[in-house]
Amino acid sequence: EEITITVISDNLDLQVKPDTIAGCVPLDITFTNTTSDTDEIVYKWSVDKPQTQWEYVQGSETEKSPVFNFNKEDVYKVSLEAKNKCNTKYLDFEIQTYDEVHFALDALPVVCGEYTFDASSAQEGLHVTGTQSNIKSINWVVYKSTDNTNGNYQVAPSETYEFTAGDINTLFPIIKIKEWGYYKIELQAQTICNDETISTTIEIEEPIVITITKPDPLCANIPDEYNQNPYTLIVEPTDGVWSWASTVPQDEQDFLDANNKIFYPNKPGTYNLKYSVQRKACYAEDFLEIIVKDYPTLDIGTDIYVCEKDQTPVLLEAMPNDGVWEGNEVSFDGNRSEEH
Repeated sequence: EEITITVISDNLDLQVKPDTIAGCVPLDITFTNTTSDTDEIVYKWSVDKPQTQWEYVQGSETEKSPVFNFNKEDVYKVSLEAKNKCNTKYLDFEIQTYDEVHFALDALPVVCGEYTFDASSAQEGLHVTGTQSNIKSINWVVYKSTDNTNGNYQVAPSETYEFTAGDINTLFPIIKIKEWGYYKIELQAQTICNDETISTTIEIEEPIVITITKPDPLCANIPDEYNQNPYTLIVEPTDGVWSWASTVPQDEQDFLDANNKIFYPNKPGTYNLKYSVQRKACYAEDFLEIIVKDYPTLDIGTDIYVCEKDQTPVLLEAMPNDGVWEGNEVSFDGNRSEEH
């Protein structure tokens, strides 16, 4: 009878190498094993994380050269136990995986005059999904529309905005836009796994400046023969609304024709009007005081007769006494007159 005696090497020389030890998920890694098979080696692979985070794409835990898939960002320890009848050896491999980082900017409201963009704001800011340490670079750019519409953007002049916190390379800066117009705020981001460029727009309305022309005192109760016209309210800009500044009696409410911007001086008194302008975001108001006086009733007395060549001044009396006398061939000195 014969028996075979196999001499197994006591030196278990493992030759195992992964094709990469870091990458972005989902990540496939092949562990190439070139160890000689003459020693009847038994392999057992294991990973220190739950199998919900990884799986075998090729082979199993006893595969000589398995392929793993890693689907979640983490640091993994992949272990190999290899043994033959004489020896057992262990190898550990550290695998680093990374997720993509994604960015989103909120839609911004229409505002008046100026706007401060705070990237850390939960409602009007930047939102980052993923591990921020995976971000390699950040660059913010502010653009301004060349025609004050939501388009035709060029890099905004430096005097139109400033960084009040952080700078163009800060993830969550604060940017103050100081002039009205249409702007685009853009983020250019590079990460380990992906690059993204995103933007949001903001409309900043021009503040409203109201200019009201105040009339001289108006007159009420003018006789019909003078055919007095109502007063047209003069104001810039013209797209606002006239209203009473406070509550007025019922019989005075129709003195103001707000639709046609006309005021009727039907009754002596002091009237206070309000003019307001509302745009998308900007609002302004101003007030106008209109003074209406009663049409005066004149009493100049009776006719006066004087002798020709009489140089004695004649006292002219009238009520009210704040008027002005006019006449032919007569000179006036206050309420005194001299005939020529």
